[in-house]
Amino acid sequence: MAFAIQMSELQEWKQRLIDHGVPVISQVQWPLGEKSIYFHDPDQHVIELATSGVWETY
Repeated sequence: MAFAIQMSELQEWKQRLIDHGVPVISQVQWPLGEKSIYFHDPDQHVIELATSGVWETY
């Protein structure tokens, strides 16, 4: 599952996860400069926070 965020919100979201004890399991910088961060929800599903432009349709 992925949620769209603005690039300007990325660091705030990353810090929010850290503040709540949620480890960021991966960070990706995509070819055109977009970024994603990944973490597990309480049921261990992988969640993605992605900035716009990561996918062709987004």
